[in-house]
Order: sequence, then C-alpha cells, then structure tokens
Amino acid sequence: MGQLAFFAEFLETSGLFERWLQSCPLRYTSPNAPKLVDVPGTWLLGSLDGHSRYAHIGALRGDGVYPEVLGMNKIIGDAACADPRSGQPDQDHAGQCPCGY
Repeated sequence: MGQLAFFAEFLETSGLFERWLQSCPLRYTSPNAPKLVDVPGTWLLGSLDGHSRYAHIGALRGDGVYPEVLGMNKIIGDAACADPRSGQPDQDHAGQCPCGY
C-alpha cells in the first residue's frame, strides 16, 4: 500500500471520495455508530490492501497512518464493514449506493 498517499491525493483533488460519501445512503443516529467516512473508507483500504474477506480487515485496525490520509477517524471492525446497514431504518437500499452497500 505504499502508493496510497498518491492515490488518496488524487481522490481528494478530484473530489471523488467526497462525492462517493455524499451519494452513500447510510445515515447513522446512534452515538456509538461509526462516522460515515469510516465505513466506505475501511472498505476501500481493505480492497486496496488486497483483502478478499471482511475478517482480514482486522489486520488494518492498528494502522494510524492510512485512515488519516483519507480523512477517516478510524478503521472500523469487520462486522460493521460486513453489514453497514445494521441499525439503519428498515428500507431497501439495494442499488442506491455507488459504494456497493
């Protein structure tokens, strides 16, 4: 993931990451819920690091540098990343979010 800083700069300069976040229908109201930026950010970091399973995201949890590059607060747990709609209002989000949720 050595090129992540350059890729993150591209995402920031082009506004792609911000537009991705704005178009995502996830909205959390619980004070214990992850910040919106942390959910797709964790998914993105896991994909860029080559993880093919949610359980492997745990390997990134101690990293303090990569979340900061994307403006994240932290890397969320694999359970929250695997089911980001838990705690969401009961509605069908299928196909509404370009981030894949």
